[in-house]
Amino acid sequence: MPSSLCGKKIKMNLLYQFNQFIQQHSLFQKNDRLLITVSGGVDSIVLCELCHLSGYNFEIAHCNFQLRGEDSEADELLVNDTAKTVTITANTKTLLQALQEEGIAPIDNVKIQINNGKITVNGKALTEEQNAKFSSYLKKD
Repeated sequence: MPSSLCGKKIKMNLLYQFNQFIQQHSLFQKNDRLLITVSGGVDSIVLCELCHLSGYNFEIAHCNFQLRGEDSEADELLVNDTAKTVTITANTKTLLQALQEEGIAPIDNVKIQINNGKITVNGKALTEEQNAKFSSYLKKD
């Protein structure tokens, strides 16, 4: 079998299994609107492709924590490229950008510390309300 046909067969089998799993476990319906958090890793990129091929209505959310230098930037570019491929908008923002937009962090000389999910900016802990608001930017492994 030519390799291109083999690749299509594998892709279609994965797509079939993906949709069967969603149906069997009643995860969501075709008319549901999904928000997929995408790291830029292979799992989340494949999930986007499978949702796109299956006709699900979804958006991508990505947060660049800038923890791995150029690798973090490459992940963000990949997520944006994936969003363009599946013709949706990617909502990408760094924790720093979000804090600066709210006036919590200054533009220059910022030190953000995260300890047990609690965010501190320049030595000042965020309130519980602020911490809850910005905790969505924290990577949960």
